[in-house]
Amino acid sequence: MELYQVLCQVQASVGQRTEYIGSGGKCRFCDNDDRQKFRKKAHTFPEALGNKWVFSNDECDACNSRFSVYEDSLAKAVGPLLTLGGTKGKQGVRQTGRTRSKAFVRHSVEGGKRRLSIRAKGDFPDLVKVDPAAECIRLNVPVVGDHFVPRLAFKALCKSAVGLLPIGELAHVRGLLVWLAQPDSEPEFNNLEVGMSFASVGNAPSLVAGTILRRTNDADPVPYLIYVFVAGSVCLQIQVPVDRLDSHVPPVGRTRIQWSNQLAKPEGGWMKMSYSDPIHFDWYSVEATLQPIQAFQIDFDPATRHGNVTPIVGD
Repeated sequence: MELYQVLCQVQASVGQRTEYIGSGGKCRFCDNDDRQKFRKKAHTFPEALGNKWVFSNDECDACNSRFSVYEDSLAKAVGPLLTLGGTKGKQGVRQTGRTRSKAFVRHSVEGGKRRLSIRAKGDFPDLVKVDPAAECIRLNVPVVGDHFVPRLAFKALCKSAVGLLPIGELAHVRGLLVWLAQPDSEPEFNNLEVGMSFASVGNAPSLVAGTILRRTNDADPVPYLIYVFVAGSVCLQIQVPVDRLDSHVPPVGRTRIQWSNQLAKPEGGWMKMSYSDPIHFDWYSVEATLQPIQAFQIDFDPATRHGNVTPIVGD
């Protein structure tokens, strides 16, 4: 028997039409029904993470402004991956690290082709290793990146999950809605863990997707709702906080879903994006902390000019 079923799913990529979800007339987050307060285009998924296609009809301007602060922290948390994959936000592809700092990574397009510029300072043996047997060069590029507020980044994920929920499910997340409305409030739930996983991180496809999984049997000791969000080559998953329905679920637990997405190719057929086993982080803190990607490991074959990039995550 399957533990979960797909409650709702929205996926968008290049070439797809703009999609508006939710019914207009009232904000699903604060119940505001003043139509003069719905002048902004509200992105269901963060624009900084590549969303150009999915918008919410039922998110008012005040909530939209509040949530932009949360989404800024989420973008900073995965910023190096957005740079490496070439994910375009509102201001284009973000640069990781400052040009004059110890290391920086910059993505650009020249002649219609993507170009990745990486500069690192340090001792040569620490940065470059040569494996003669494998005929491979390995580069270890330290990543500086931004500081982010973990709890606000977690709220950004919760916000987009609530934006997808069917109306009938909103009665189960009243406590979460109150928490989202108060940037500095303490949560009444303790599990603010995030599972982060990766697919091919170089030249990531323009893809955003959100999926909510709902427990099939309420007697099972597993979370009622799981939210899986994909932006290009990064996948994030959380347990969505709900009212009362998870009282029988052990307080300590982690989501361990190995996710994949299928993306239509322009020439026809499908490309499968398979993500790694998730690495878990506790995003409860309100103290600004450095984003978790510490370095990029680049394995390069000089003969074929092919290479693989692996993000190295800190403790």
